[in-house]
Amino acid sequence: MKSISILVYLNAGGINGKSSLARLQSACNNKNINYKIYISEYPKHTKTLVNKIVEETKNIENHRIVVVGGDGTLNEALHGLVFGGYNYPIAYFPSGTGNDFARSLNLTLDENKFLDELFLVKEEKVELIKAKNIKDNIDFVALNGIGIGFDAVVSNLHNVNKAKITRKFKKLSYISEIMNAYKESESYEAKIVVDDKTEYLFSNILFLSFMNNSYYGGGIKIDPYAYKNNNSIGLIVVKDVTKKIIPKLLYHVLFTKKQFEKTSNIIRIPGKKFKVFISEPRYIQTDGEVSMLKNIEMELSLSNYPFYLVER
Repeated sequence: MKSISILVYLNAGGINGKSSLARLQSACNNKNINYKIYISEYPKHTKTLVNKIVEETKNIENHRIVVVGGDGTLNEALHGLVFGGYNYPIAYFPSGTGNDFARSLNLTLDENKFLDELFLVKEEKVELIKAKNIKDNIDFVALNGIGIGFDAVVSNLHNVNKAKITRKFKKLSYISEIMNAYKESESYEAKIVVDDKTEYLFSNILFLSFMNNSYYGGGIKIDPYAYKNNNSIGLIVVKDVTKKIIPKLLYHVLFTKKQFEKTSNIIRIPGKKFKVFISEPRYIQTDGEVSMLKNIEMELSLSNYPFYLVER
């Protein structure tokens, strides 16, 4: 008999987590699929909880582990699995405010389609970014991207305000947060080594984003050239930005999608491996989850993890 383990963060997207869980439960009952619910109850709980679920279910036939939540919940689950040494495939049913991973991979939001195809789709490897800050031995993983500086400040503001954000005004809210974050941000310098051979020195940086997929910030297409399993990380460098040119940059990012061609303030550098050196404290965001690093000497590279993906 088919069965699933549902790992859910109930507060994802405000009330979206609760709503998604209820819809999945109802659909499972209608389709005669057994299920067990595991609730992530506090920060970082998902990391340990997902490992517990794997150990409890890895020998059960016709079983799937389903993560229900936003990009941050999925990031926590993946972090627990990757650095816990697991290679057990998971599925994802999005229910956050951003859902950038689901948007990039065109994943379904319909619970009936999700369950109808969950046991039919084949396991597939999905590329991700693995990173380590050498100075303090902290590991990171990201499916969408890792940002350093201004975009992490924006993510922090977004996390504070996301419970108040309606789907209709999501982009407007993000633009407002961008303007507020700009007032709080300071530019910085960085040395970056790409694929162990090409070195860049940048000054007056607003932020760096290492992108695995196109979107961040709940639908902002910061890297139009990133797509699933393209065997590359796209480094986005945003520099020499003044308040006066922000509207122009936003226009190209949001509408023309030609930010690299139309302005010299946004640069894209592709690579499979990066080293980053920043000698001052900076906020960092991984799939929208924010932390502070006092001294950055970071290595980033491509890896992958197995998923059951149900597309729209």
